[in-house]
Amino acid sequence: MEANVKIIEYQQAPATFAIISDITERKERERYQRKLEAELLKQQKMSSTVLFAGGIVHNLRNELAVIIGRAQLLKQKIPDLKEPDIIVANANKILQMADIFLKKANLEKIEKVIDIDLNDLIRTEVLFIKSNLYVKNQVDIHLETDRSIPPIRGYYIDFSHALSGIIDYSIHAMENAARRELRIGTKSDKKQILLTISHMGKSLSPEEMKTVFTPFYSVRQRGGKLPDEPDSIKTMQLYNAYILLERYGVKFQLETDAEEQTVFRLRIPVAE
Repeated sequence: MEANVKIIEYQQAPATFAIISDITERKERERYQRKLEAELLKQQKMSSTVLFAGGIVHNLRNELAVIIGRAQLLKQKIPDLKEPDIIVANANKILQMADIFLKKANLEKIEKVIDIDLNDLIRTEVLFIKSNLYVKNQVDIHLETDRSIPPIRGYYIDFSHALSGIIDYSIHAMENAARRELRIGTKSDKKQILLTISHMGKSLSPEEMKTVFTPFYSVRQRGGKLPDEPDSIKTMQLYNAYILLERYGVKFQLETDAEEQTVFRLRIPVAE
């Protein structure tokens, strides 16, 4: 229901004039439209990731194979030379990143509900985001995962897109933090998995906590410190995460602790 209230004068005395409307149908339309927008963003991300993995990764492998081969030949000719070992080690790191991109793309294009290893998904997302040099060099990421957690069921891309959005938001929120520390942890009981994602930085106000999972929440971003990032962007990642995971019965909780850590807690039902 929606109420529009106005103070008027009636028969020479103050009176309240109110119009009460049933906005249920309008809210349902808005909700449906937002779900469609989230689905569109998800499909756009999947398409871009698949295209990247399918083309760039293949080319990377070919070029790196040549580099590694040449370095190994050089090492055979000059056994005491250390540079070929450095070249091979770094080339193998690039190959590892390419494998992560390919794995992520292949899982995200599966168009059916599957059992998902949440710990493996988190590790993949963290390795993926560490390909950004700012994250690699400026953000400390700590994983504290429970290896005994059971699988969850769903579309891989829903959970991948939602969790990467929260992680990306958390990294950007640490713009002015003295310590840029991101912690991700999992643990479970028999019925649900508790996923926590916490970051250091500015504490959220009570009003921000109420609106952070809506499409109207925005935050001042990095001011160009991340390559190709605008000074200020709409922060839709959290809203998209909420919309994508809501249908799986995921419960969201947000709090700020005494150490000025913003903590996201996601309670995820386990597969039956």
